Amino acid sequence: MKTVLYVALGLGMLGFAGLASAHGLEGEGKASGKFGFGIFNKGCAHSEEISEFETFVGLSVAEIREQKKDGKTMGEILEDQGKDRGETEAFLEARAETKIEAAVERKDLNDEQEDNLRDRIYNFIQKLLDRWFGN
Repeated sequence: MKTVLYVALGLGMLGFAGLASAHGLEGEGKASGKFGFGIFNKGCAHSEEISEFETFVGLSVAEIREQKKDGKTMGEILEDQGKDRGETEAFLEARAETKIEAAVERKDLNDEQEDNLRDRIYNFIQKLLDRWFGN
């Protein structure tokens, strides 16, 4: 049961990453990443998350998808829009932090689970950024 909670919360924490995956923006031509994000690929992404993503990048998802088709990597697209690795990391971590805090307030997580989830999310964000911007 704890594993299911971690996976469900972990997937929800990074709605942005799920959106990126769902719209073919993540992984530079790879499948939708280690965790699959199948729920996002089935149209469960919220319009608020899409809007936040588009606002952060400065392009619509359709415009990003078009640039990906033209051979640009997600990192190149972000850099062309003036976003570096640090800004992207801050954006992802802020989204995750908001959702983790909400789960803690609802008492869905104890301290150990919260720490574990924070570590997993941080590691996932670093792997995602490595794929987008290189090591």
